[in-house]
Amino acid sequence: MGAAEALREEIGSPLQPTDQADYDHNVAAARTHLDGAAWEAAWEQGRAISFEEAIEYALFGEEPTQPEPSAPEEQAIGTQPAALTRREQEVANLIGRRLTSRQIASELHLSAHTIDKHVAHILRKLNLHSREQIGAKMAKQRSHPI
Repeated sequence: MGAAEALREEIGSPLQPTDQADYDHNVAAARTHLDGAAWEAAWEQGRAISFEEAIEYALFGEEPTQPEPSAPEEQAIGTQPAALTRREQEVANLIGRRLTSRQIASELHLSAHTIDKHVAHILRKLNLHSREQIGAKMAKQRSHPI
């Protein structure tokens, strides 16, 4: 199942029989653009995103907060133990400016819930335990750019 099916399951709205032909056509068209392994990975990634992430992606084109490790969005920054996505880097920089999740959400046009998920990923990837540690790391990085 992909994101669309997961979303329909989440909200309790099954695919109508009259929409099945369009759905099958669209899935087949999307599948022609990827090899088998890439298709399976993308399908599973779509299946794994939350209801809110699916809505934000549909409305704003935001990437899911848990991209595949081999995704081109993954870029190493500095000498950190794990690479942050571009969005996570943006969030980390805004945390470094001492913005709250709500303020960051407003600036990036996302929900505070999504920002909190980004913060959790940043903490895990950088092996940190608080927003203050993220802020300190960003301040250190600004004063000692690599």
